[in-house]
Amino acid sequence: MLNPSYIIWIILFIVLYSMLRKKKFLYRQIIKRKNSKERLQVKELAAKMIGKRCMVFVFDSSVTGIIREVTDDALLLEVKNTTEIINIDFIIRIRELPAKNG
Repeated sequence: MLNPSYIIWIILFIVLYSMLRKKKFLYRQIIKRKNSKERLQVKELAAKMIGKRCMVFVFDSSVTGIIREVTDDALLLEVKNTTEIINIDFIIRIRELPAKNG
């Protein structure tokens, strides 16, 4: 019979392994996106959102700010008093937010 600590280690290994496989899948999708129609769609969507307050989803996180400029490879996002540059290949989704009151 297996010791309970071994079972916990096996479960932990399976969970970590599945998480790593999911990240690898996302990286492969980004590599495939390079120079594809999907990349152009993200760029066009971002260009439509210039000057609007948006939430940009990148892998496991998101950044909220005003889109200031879109180039071939990057998006300039004004977050509070700073400017962030986000690679278009890493953008998963862009969502427009309502304007802040006040």
